[in-house]
Amino acid sequence: MSGLRTFSGALTVVMLAIFATMVAVATGYPAGARFMPLVVGIPGIMLCLVQLVLDWRRTRVEPLREGQPIAALRGAATPDEAGADGSDRSVIRREALIWGYLVGFVAGLLVFGFWVAVPVMIAAFLRFEGKASWPVALGAAIGAAAVLYGLFGVALQIELHPGFLTPHLLRLLGL
Repeated sequence: MSGLRTFSGALTVVMLAIFATMVAVATGYPAGARFMPLVVGIPGIMLCLVQLVLDWRRTRVEPLREGQPIAALRGAATPDEAGADGSDRSVIRREALIWGYLVGFVAGLLVFGFWVAVPVMIAAFLRFEGKASWPVALGAAIGAAAVLYGLFGVALQIELHPGFLTPHLLRLLGL
């Protein structure tokens, strides 16, 4: 795996080891104490594995030969297709957008809780940034909510933060 020879690949492996160790150690903790390491560690492991697969796939793309147009690369997007022209303005806009998603997600977690914020964030990000269709984005959001419930609600029996506003709204609706 030549992707591991880069700094990014090596850093991903180190982060994977840290997250895996954190999750392994946390399984021995009491329920209340293992909540945060599992909430951070399990998604971290999944994201590191996805990054390693992406790095591996990127190294498999055939190198560009002299005179070959860049669009001839299999699965490669040109800068215009990717929507990034590399300018400072483009980079700042992209970083502000990601920070907006992050801040919005944290605010959603606090106000509406995990059960609402996670599916909404996944659906919004896939639809608007990933350009996925609504059925795909909503399917992924529902799937993520099911995995979240199965992992934390059923398997680990950990109660996730319901949000500050959601319980009041549910009471108002009689649920």
